[in-house]
Amino acid sequence: MNLSPAHKLGSDRHTLVSMPSIIKTLFIVSVISVLVFSAESSWANTPHKIQSIIQTANRLLGTPYRSGGKSPDQGFDCSGFVSFVLKQHGMDLGASSPELVKKGRKITRHELRAGDLVFFTSKRKSKRVAHVGIYLGNGEFIHAASRNHRIQVNELSENYWARHYYGARRI
Repeated sequence: MNLSPAHKLGSDRHTLVSMPSIIKTLFIVSVISVLVFSAESSWANTPHKIQSIIQTANRLLGTPYRSGGKSPDQGFDCSGFVSFVLKQHGMDLGASSPELVKKGRKITRHELRAGDLVFFTSKRKSKRVAHVGIYLGNGEFIHAASRNHRIQVNELSENYWARHYYGARRI
């Protein structure tokens, strides 16, 4: 005797109808979980990649600042520097601070880890992001500084940077 799927699962028609919905829902939740986990761990949680990103950034120390600059040959502005470093490691996230601040996951200052992006405003109480750097750990970040006209390392606790700190993102 051949049994239909309804007989195999039971004669309740709702079981047969609701089963695919449950499976679909579980599948969608699983896929979303994998994508979120993969996106968050793509480089920020990989010590080797973090170290590589920081090494790339540190090799550019002293490179001249240039407004709109996006390469070692022409110099860098802050977002050009961060974008260049990340592109060297397969991440094309955008070319401006306002674009970069929308990427990844927002994190608190206490959650900062090497490789996170740190953002600053140009005015103390402004909500507009005007500057970005790469957090190195131990309270330090590397960035293209217009004031000293070069790629340099500063501390988040320095008066100017502490007053203008906007937030951080983990990519």
